Amino acid sequence: MTARSGVRSCRCVLTWVVAWCLVLCAAPPALAADPGKATRNFYRVRLTTQAEYSRVLTEDVLVVLAKPREYVDIVAPESVVAVLRSAGLRVDLVQADIEGVVKRMRSRPGMGGYHTYSEMETELDELAARHPDLVSVTAIGDSWETQNGLADRKILAVKVCRGVDRRPDLRPEVLYFAGIHSREIATTELLLAFIRYLVQRAGRDRTVDLLLDRRQLWFVPLLNPDGREFSMQTDMWWRKNRRRIGSGGAIGVDLNRNFGYRWGDDQAESGSSGDPGSAVYRGERPFSEPETQAFRAFVTRHRFVASLSYHSYGQYLIYPYGTAARQPEDRLVYEELARELTRTNRYRFGNVKGTVGYASTGRHDDWLYGERHEKNRIIALELEIGRTFFPEEAELARLADDVLHANLTIARSAGADPGLTWQVATGTRSLSVSLRNRGLLPARSVALSLEGGASHRVVGGVRKVPTLDGLLDRKQGSDRATFVFSLEPVVPEAGRAVVDPDAGPMGAGARLSLSYRDGEPVTVEFPIDISSD
Repeated sequence: MTARSGVRSCRCVLTWVVAWCLVLCAAPPALAADPGKATRNFYRVRLTTQAEYSRVLTEDVLVVLAKPREYVDIVAPESVVAVLRSAGLRVDLVQADIEGVVKRMRSRPGMGGYHTYSEMETELDELAARHPDLVSVTAIGDSWETQNGLADRKILAVKVCRGVDRRPDLRPEVLYFAGIHSREIATTELLLAFIRYLVQRAGRDRTVDLLLDRRQLWFVPLLNPDGREFSMQTDMWWRKNRRRIGSGGAIGVDLNRNFGYRWGDDQAESGSSGDPGSAVYRGERPFSEPETQAFRAFVTRHRFVASLSYHSYGQYLIYPYGTAARQPEDRLVYEELARELTRTNRYRFGNVKGTVGYASTGRHDDWLYGERHEKNRIIALELEIGRTFFPEEAELARLADDVLHANLTIARSAGADPGLTWQVATGTRSLSVSLRNRGLLPARSVALSLEGGASHRVVGGVRKVPTLDGLLDRKQGSDRATFVFSLEPVVPEAGRAVVDPDAGPMGAGARLSLSYRDGEPVTVEFPIDISSD
């Protein structure tokens, strides 16, 4: 009995250039090259002017990405790079023999650490079978090739939480998804790594256990299964899905230009194309593709609070909107979340224009956040992970570590998430504790209980507050409360207190250590109980 519910079972020139916009270029079916052809490496050319960019384009290079007045990423042989350097351009090697890297991946068992579609499907089913209380797998739709009898690839959704079959389940829902662009093959691997992380640490890690108890974590690891399979096996640079378009031989729609919010907006610098031959072809209408239709239906059946999508590459954290310099209505919320999500990896954050430097419409995050008639508002963010489309197997573990804090933070933030700050006045009995809800949703019926340590007693150690507003609905000061407690005996004047708080995830298991210069540390326990109506 399966654990799954639901149905089972060219050389290319630049296709669109707006001055100083990001270029997303389709590329040759690369690995059938002439054996005598020079090795091509992956380089970043640093830019300061439009003229420097134009100079790069005069050479025989494949342009992969370009960022206004910052860089252009190219694939080229060393001989071409030598010419660019002699012209005074700074060129940095990012990945040597990039086509050879992918060729070696294809020749190794298991695709060099990358899952094929069938391997991913098998692993997820096995996880669900081994952990039936934590993991369930559901087919939410078919790929284009599956609908047309050319393949058997379902779009899979994975739910991870304790009591995975609970009905009704009112815990806040979080969505993670990856693999919308074919060549971004590492994104699926990194999302699978996070699923494994959660399952392996269940019962052994306090943060993971709290998330599994208090959230519903949903994953769509591969939204474009046909395209990824084609990229892995045939054309490493492929970007779109595999729809056959008319009789002209064009193939594929860019799924991240096919969503309905401001799709094909002629009043915007759209960053999409109506030309089926373009790498950013948006499709003939919004949600024309079975993959985006399946995703739309899945999202509208749920009430996700927040989402985090994986793309590659660039080391950015991006939030809406994709059009010009437009900022989201909840800009302050996004900025606060983004600062915390990027605290460990130091990714640059901002809206599309402020990060990658180009505009685009029909994007998934704009639809998730901006469309509010058929679904609720979802705080949607996008990670552009790493420095290349094709990291080698040894690099995947480091990239998984890079985004782990962001993964945990978005889950924690999707509900109530009270955090604590402290102030201890020496020479007095005063201990000030501030409680602030860092989550998106309100924290209700909050109880703060303080117990004394071996050397000090806390006077009046239980306080309550009916509600702390979440980030989405906060008014001035409504997301925090401050309590003052008394300590006995007095904190000594000579022993300046050093506060070492461990607030704990979602307010659980916090503790405070008061360390004195002239004495042994004194520990006061601060367990916190939080419930929401």
